[in-house]
Amino acid sequence: MLFWKLPENKFLAFIPRTGSTAWGQAILDKFYPKDKIRQQKTDTPDNTLAIPQFFIPSERDPKGTVFGVIRNPIERFRSGFSRAAHGKTVDEIIAVMQTSKVINIHIRPITSQFESFKGEIKWYKHESGLIDLAKDIGLDSVPDIQNESDENDKPTLTEEQIQKLNVVYAKDIE
Repeated sequence: MLFWKLPENKFLAFIPRTGSTAWGQAILDKFYPKDKIRQQKTDTPDNTLAIPQFFIPSERDPKGTVFGVIRNPIERFRSGFSRAAHGKTVDEIIAVMQTSKVINIHIRPITSQFESFKGEIKWYKHESGLIDLAKDIGLDSVPDIQNESDENDKPTLTEEQIQKLNVVYAKDIE
């Protein structure tokens, strides 16, 4: 798990499919403007997006205030599916999630990524807490969405699939 360094001994957990590209880009722009390198051929209209997890100073075991974003697990799964599927069906991916700890980071349960982390994390809901997160980490506003999944790439889930995912993501839901 990566924790991005922020001023005042603060850290933001890098969690894919929770707006991490937008948060990371905002962190680069505000706190590390001289250090950033822009990567081309991205999902932004003007091709000016960097992949922030590679450029922001980070730690694996931060000592300070740690912040994280948690997202509705079903929507996060739908968003991350195209990046995790690699030709597999929804049912095949769910079967892997039910039987293995080796799960693509885009759909891996968020709480499982913190099993070895011993510190405290202040969680913000993707759906309702982002204004508070921006304020708490020193940004002027919630960054604009970047690297958003295309709705056409998101699977439509059956009730049975949702029930299975609810079991896989039970700790995230809690």
